[in-house]
Amino acid sequence: MDCRTCAVTFILVCFCAGHARASIIVSLDPQDGAIAGIPGQTVGWGFTILPDPVDWATIVVTTISFDTNPGLGTYQDYLGPQGGDDDSALAPRTYEWAENFDPLTLQGVGGYTLSANAAAGEINYGTLSIVYELYSQDPKTCPDCYLSTEEVELPFLVTAVPEPDSFTLLLCGLVTLGAGVTIARCRRAIRNE
Repeated sequence: MDCRTCAVTFILVCFCAGHARASIIVSLDPQDGAIAGIPGQTVGWGFTILPDPVDWATIVVTTISFDTNPGLGTYQDYLGPQGGDDDSALAPRTYEWAENFDPLTLQGVGGYTLSANAAAGEINYGTLSIVYELYSQDPKTCPDCYLSTEEVELPFLVTAVPEPDSFTLLLCGLVTLGAGVTIARCRRAIRNE
């Protein structure tokens, strides 16, 4: 290899290394992205995010795309409005930010409300996208420090499950009641001995 080729290779390696960026690492809870619920129920995903070790990040929006059965339900973004765990930003560090899914406090990545007309066994799968922006400094104090917009794509699966059958519930109630009566009879019999 001649000196010119070595110099060009060295410059390209330095250029690429200087522009290579770390990224946030996101995992869903449950990790496989598979959730299930009864018709009309809101289910969703928790998350763990390992921030970029150098740059600040702010979550812009989460969406679902390429889904196979959009009529199964509707998605609501919970993570985008939060932006991050530090007043709408995610500071560079090496420890994680995690949230469990909670539809009452709008915690987690997002909520998926199954249609009231969903049939048991219906599924919807596709891509859950998390769009975020990277900044060289805190975006709250330096909005001009914008570096890039990035995206993490994760697979998801939502399954509609049957509602508990009324007959099954009645049968469980009768079994419980029968067990209670039997226990009461045994206690009386022991006391009378």
